[in-house]
Amino acid sequence: MKITIPTSLGELSREDLASLEVQLQEAVTTAVVRGEELTSDDRENAASLTAVTAELDRRESIEGLTETITSAVVDRVAAHLAATTVVEDDDDVEDDEDVEADEVVAEDTDEPAAVSAGELAAHDPVVEVDAPARQRVTRLVTSTATRSSGEELASSVDLAEVYHEVARTMQDGDTRLIARLDTTEDVTLGDDPAENSEMISELISRGQNEGAEALVASGGWMTPSEISYAFFEPETMAGLLDTPTVGVNRGGLRHITNGGPQIGDAITTGAAAFWVWDETTDITPASTVKTRYKIPAPTWTDVRLAAYGVALDHGNLAARSFPELTARWMRLAPVAHEHEINRIRIAAIATASTALDFSTGYAGGDAATVLLDVAEQQATKLREKYRMGFNTVVDAVFPDWVLGAIRATMSRRSGFNGIGVASDDVIRSWFFERNIRPQFVYDWQALPSASKTWESATAGKVDFLIYPSGTWVTGKGGSLDLGLHRDSTLNETNDHTALWTEQFLSLMRFGPESRKVTVNVQLDGETYDFVTSA
Repeated sequence: MKITIPTSLGELSREDLASLEVQLQEAVTTAVVRGEELTSDDRENAASLTAVTAELDRRESIEGLTETITSAVVDRVAAHLAATTVVEDDDDVEDDEDVEADEVVAEDTDEPAAVSAGELAAHDPVVEVDAPARQRVTRLVTSTATRSSGEELASSVDLAEVYHEVARTMQDGDTRLIARLDTTEDVTLGDDPAENSEMISELISRGQNEGAEALVASGGWMTPSEISYAFFEPETMAGLLDTPTVGVNRGGLRHITNGGPQIGDAITTGAAAFWVWDETTDITPASTVKTRYKIPAPTWTDVRLAAYGVALDHGNLAARSFPELTARWMRLAPVAHEHEINRIRIAAIATASTALDFSTGYAGGDAATVLLDVAEQQATKLREKYRMGFNTVVDAVFPDWVLGAIRATMSRRSGFNGIGVASDDVIRSWFFERNIRPQFVYDWQALPSASKTWESATAGKVDFLIYPSGTWVTGKGGSLDLGLHRDSTLNETNDHTALWTEQFLSLMRFGPESRKVTVNVQLDGETYDFVTSA
């Protein structure tokens, strides 16, 4: 609320000015503590406070200066008069006698000669008079049983006694303004609440340094918390499935289904192509003929690209006032998008793979034993089925936490000291030695938040994918990134598109077979007794 002050402050008495100053100080302090943007009334009150305070300072300075100068002038005039010699009229003074310019000749009278301002200036230096500073006064704001509002407190001891008296009557959650310190400083408040609060705090601290220690009562920090605009950004592109990539330029790719004929096709359906003509048959061929097999046409699979995109809308005002949030989402969304695509791709591979359940009817052991054993067995079967080289590498895909489950199993084995025996690199090397390239991925069979053990992660079971390397291939048709996009519809709501991306992808199976294997996850940490010769 705006406090109206007279146009001419000179018409007010000193008491009226002091009362008006207290009202303005209270209004300005309330505006600062509010912590909001200052209104026009708040700024006018601050300007009025400056004017009223300046008028009070001027009057006190004039009063003190007038009193000091008057006293100094009287003392100097008296001293000058006492030192001045009265010169009587002398007819014997010769006409050619020199008379000094500053000599004063008095008429023949009993009255003392008059003293000019020039004489005073010539005999006495000008004395600089300091205007007296205004006295700081602590006034009680809250009435108590023994004191009245507006009463001056003589010392910090008196103020402390008032605090104790008021505190006894307060309830939990109450807030009281106890006292106010009048100050000589002129405070001009601006539009920055933090800067206004800093100026008020400085005035309060000055008052405390001069003996008003109890002005600020305990009751919290009393100031708004600072704001941190930093974001926690732990996400990465780790844990994404790695597959070969081919470029697709015309919206899709037609490829031979399952990689075309394999050795099994030649052995079974193509058996007619194989014959044996020995000597006996050659002597008596009868009806025996050399069989033939005609190569059939392969089948084709047409895989079209699909668009995988991100679209983020943002408010124009929010983007302008909080650019850090906009930048955070611009960094976060692409990472989240890649993980979403990762989830879709892995799920598609799992669905298209042949399911094999080893969780029952398999004499296993702990997690390390079972996972390594079954993975090597399946890799061996794939090499054998397709007559691959003995050392041909196959890919195996596991959830990311399988590394930890294997390490936990090893830690329960006798003699494991936990140093380098089951590091990530060591565990991977166990697969490499079996000619298996392991991938540990996110976004598939994630650990439930309520899971307390590895065994309960997926009901004591885990799936992994295994296939000859190169079986699954990603087709890429390029990307279209629109960093910023605006349209009339969003403009109507004062919004804009902050991020728009499209990726054109496809997933193709170039290989003959992919398997999804289910095994148990047990952390028994079995240790076996080795038999030694007697």
